[in-house]
Amino acid sequence: MLNLSFLLIAAFTGLFTQINISKTENDTIKGRFYMNPPASYFMHVSYPINQVLFSKSDTTYIYYPKRKEGFKFTSNYTNTTDVSKGLMPVFKDEYLTKLGMILVKSDYKKGKLIKYYSPSDSKSPLKFIKIVYKNHLIRKIEIINRDDKVIKRSVYGNYEKIDKKNIPMSIVNYSSTGKDSIVSEIKYDSLNFIENIPDSVQNYRIPKNIKLKEMKW
Repeated sequence: MLNLSFLLIAAFTGLFTQINISKTENDTIKGRFYMNPPASYFMHVSYPINQVLFSKSDTTYIYYPKRKEGFKFTSNYTNTTDVSKGLMPVFKDEYLTKLGMILVKSDYKKGKLIKYYSPSDSKSPLKFIKIVYKNHLIRKIEIINRDDKVIKRSVYGNYEKIDKKNIPMSIVNYSSTGKDSIVSEIKYDSLNFIENIPDSVQNYRIPKNIKLKEMKW
């Protein structure tokens, strides 16, 4: 699973509902999340099952309190969930530069500004991140691999003004995983920018007596 982190200029929190649709199953997830740039996030899923997800650098942790079960996922890329990485009220070239991305070309067609970013790492499986703007707002992002195949597409809509920032309140993600394809629709509610992430969230720890199962992501 390929994850990329996009940056905001302030910490924020909100409620989310995510609906996942694939050939094999459909499910709905609800909860609250916290995001603290550049890539730290914390999610508490309240439905359908109680679980906590949070990140530290290139590692993501998932903990099921009732089942007393935990997982540790490591990746070559900064891990963020669809819920947290989708929100981008401010998107600047210097933020992508910090992630090792370089603006290689831009175009303007039919009222839309299109930017192409490439990874500075020549071994990256990515060829481009394609970002489409309309009326100065992000409308679509595509992740394109070395075979010129779009492996993920995100479409942004229902923008609202929150704390003088334009926020997409609805995001639809399309991705391919082998023979299957997944559509994930995320809707946000009660979004707020905050000065500090609560200590109970910022310093959350999985109990020491829980043996984590380590997996690659």
